[in-house]
Amino acid sequence: ALSASALAAIRDAPVDTADLESLGVELRAIMGRSAGVEREAQSIESGIGQLAELAQRYASADGVSIAQNRILCCQAILHAAQRRTESRGCHSRVDHPETDDRNWLGNIVLTLDDGRLETVFQPV
Repeated sequence: ALSASALAAIRDAPVDTADLESLGVELRAIMGRSAGVEREAQSIESGIGQLAELAQRYASADGVSIAQNRILCCQAILHAAQRRTESRGCHSRVDHPETDDRNWLGNIVLTLDDGRLETVFQPV
């Protein structure tokens, strides 16, 4: 967990709004192709790779930035989508069109461990 002073430093850090707008355009394009209404393994994996490249580009020794948080949110969505190999609700997999209650009735929980996203399936 981050201390109050670390959170305040993130909150008060100068923001390059033009750079964030550019990042937003890139993230919307990646997520539209990779996590749109209909998804499949190849597009999800492609999006994960593109986000990894963006994360490298925005890596900073100065701590966590707004840009890094936006990228991380997108990475979490795609990692959860990659893990769930069925269609459920608005998560529609072209390569797995059926709902599979026997194997997938549950939640995918994501954790961040030393900068690495981990996914765990928890049955309900």
